[in-house]
This record gives sequence, C-alpha cells and structure tokens, in this order.
Amino acid sequence: MNDLVFVADIHLVEGDDLAPAFQDFLRSLVGNTRECVIVGDLFNVWIARRRFMSAGQLQVLKVIGEVAAAGVRFKYVEGNRDYFVGENWSGEPFAEVATQHLMASSGPTRLLVSHGDLVNADDRQYRAWRAFSRSWPVRGLFSLLPSSWGR
Repeated sequence: MNDLVFVADIHLVEGDDLAPAFQDFLRSLVGNTRECVIVGDLFNVWIARRRFMSAGQLQVLKVIGEVAAAGVRFKYVEGNRDYFVGENWSGEPFAEVATQHLMASSGPTRLLVSHGDLVNADDRQYRAWRAFSRSWPVRGLFSLLPSSWGR
C-alpha cells in the first residue's frame, strides 16, 4: 500500500479528454493508498464557490468524494489558479485545505507541501497580484458575479 500519493497541476478544463482517465486514476487509489495530496490547480481556473462550478468540475469532485468515502484521505494545497477552495470544500471531500502549505507524512518522513508559486520571494509583481486577487474586496466582487460569469 502507498502511504502517500501526490498529484499537482492537472489543469482540467470543461470537456477535457483526460478527465475520465484522471477519475479512473483516483478510483485506483481505493485500497492502495492512505492519503492523496493534490498540490493545486486541479482545474485550469477554479473559483470554488458551488454556484460557479461546472458539470465537469462537480463530476471530478464527486469521484474524489467517493474515493474519500472508501477510505482515502484527501488534502489540497491551493495553487495560483485556485480561489476559495478552503472556504467551500474543506471537510468534504478534502480532509484539509491549505492556502499556502501543509504537512504530510510517509512513515517516519514528514514533508512540507507547497504549490510553489510563492517560492520566489523576489517576484513582487506576482505576490502583489496574489494578495489582491484573494483580498476581501475581490471576494466581495465575486459574490456579485452572475453564476454564468463565474463559470
């Protein structure tokens, strides 16, 4: 049995030909894996409020939920294209959602897991954009968007 599996930067889009294969991969974890950490950017852009979710996104999350219910623990680290994941999906299907980093372990080895978009401390332009795009005023603006615009 695998203690720990990592998945990162899948960038699925609506109607993606790879979605069924990814869902099959997730199902293959049942009975074989204790924990799966998704290290950001599961979808190409994910505004993770339920009213903005596409059918394809909901299907992938449904499969993650089924696999979690079968005993695989899922953790998620938000990537640079993820918004509001922790606010809306923590606890179901993700046991833990982190905005910057989280801890994972495999046997006696402890790992600090990060998406990596904040590694370059000198990239002030990106860091400013990241802070702005996740700020309370922007969150408020997302609340005003029609559902179709958010999708």
